Amino acid sequence: MTANKDLLAKKIELESQWNKAYLQAGKVTVEMKPIEEEIRFVRRQMVSADMEDIRLAHNEIPREDLIPNYAS
Repeated sequence: MTANKDLLAKKIELESQWNKAYLQAGKVTVEMKPIEEEIRFVRRQMVSADMEDIRLAHNEIPREDLIPNYAS
């Protein structure tokens, strides 16, 4: 979870940089492209971290709880 907080902080920082560049130029510029790509990369890292958390949580389920009980 800490990793996602760090990633979220990084994403917000990058978005702020992009917004400042937009306000200064008054339009989207070629110079803003690397910031956009970095935002996408960080977003993908966040999704990957969330997927890993879900995978780990799923693996923590006791094995007997995964077997359906048809007797009840």
